[in-house]
Amino acid sequence: NNKINEKNKKIIYIVAIISIILMNIVDNLYNTEIRIDVILTANSIFALIPSIAVYTLFKDNYDKLNIPKFFDNFITKNSKYIFYIYMLHVLVKEEIVIKLINLFYNPVSFIGICVVIILRIILTFIISYIVSIIVEYLYSSISKLIINTSKKLFN
Repeated sequence: NNKINEKNKKIIYIVAIISIILMNIVDNLYNTEIRIDVILTANSIFALIPSIAVYTLFKDNYDKLNIPKFFDNFITKNSKYIFYIYMLHVLVKEEIVIKLINLFYNPVSFIGICVVIILRIILTFIISYIVSIIVEYLYSSISKLIINTSKKLFN
């Protein structure tokens, strides 16, 4: 049984909210250099706890969300890429998307900054998704090759 009891869910949600608040406070007090941010890293407890809370929220309420069939099929079909997208998105954003956008557009207004934020999100997802498909294909191909080779060697 994979159900989380109500008491533990409440604890997860409360700790996640506290974590989000503390993340900003600690980040502002502790962080002096934006490029060396130890608080907002993938292995930070401040990022992990809200991620668990969001996962729990979706896990328990997915059937109640009334997701259109098209999106449900898309999510189901592409769920194998989600971990790759998660692992790649920071690298893609930092090394490709930001540099690519900065080559063509440097916003000076609030609306321009909002446009850049939206572009970063969309491009980061699309590029991470494409790279994830390639990585999954390579992983699958190499795994099959290793399995077939080992069968030939040891049979």
